[in-house]
Amino acid sequence: MNNHFCNCLYSIAFSVIISFIFAIFYYFGIFTEITTLIIFTTIFSFLSLSLITILSASDNGYTRMVLCKNIVCLLISIILNILFGIISTSLPYSIQNIGLTIFFAFTIFSFSFNLFSIIFLLYEIANFSH
Repeated sequence: MNNHFCNCLYSIAFSVIISFIFAIFYYFGIFTEITTLIIFTTIFSFLSLSLITILSASDNGYTRMVLCKNIVCLLISIILNILFGIISTSLPYSIQNIGLTIFFAFTIFSFSFNLFSIIFLLYEIANFSH
């Protein structure tokens, strides 16, 4: 997992799978109250942004190098997460609505994309070997 492009592709692949599963659950009414989940995703994006800020101020050259390699994928995931999270909190929810289900799937995709991007970044930093 040394290649940052592969980390981004892994994040996208896992996110598509998870968002598809959650969209099916939402469409069939298994998840009916998702406002708390959407608010949590928006808060998580701000926490991810603060984590990136802390890591960028690091004195360790390796940490900054790994962050520079993964910054594009991370910033895209954070911007998507904030955008879809804010818009999702203003929409009225109803199950078995195709448009809302697709939008909810994009919101879950952006959250899981952000989550896996952060996980792969921290994994790569933690596996530093001299």
